[in-house]
Amino acid sequence: MPTDPEASQSAAIVAAEPYGRVIVRAALWLAFLAPFFYLTYGLANWLASRRDDVGSIVFSWEHSIPFRRLDHRALLVDQPVLRPVAAA
Repeated sequence: MPTDPEASQSAAIVAAEPYGRVIVRAALWLAFLAPFFYLTYGLANWLASRRDDVGSIVFSWEHSIPFRRLDHRALLVDQPVLRPVAAA
């Protein structure tokens, strides 16, 4: 069965061409949607922060989660924020 290298190469180019268009189209959508998402999400957060009557939905057990409040001054202290665990 003889194979023509030029024919197989042109078939590969034709097969790859739609894939290239899909990648370009996806990249263009991403270039539009990523900034759009960040802008609208930021706008929604800003609008919610301007209101006093925005409630929250919290389970009762979530109040006992020990979050450590990080302050900008914590970065200036000589002690590390996260201490390594001592080996037993």
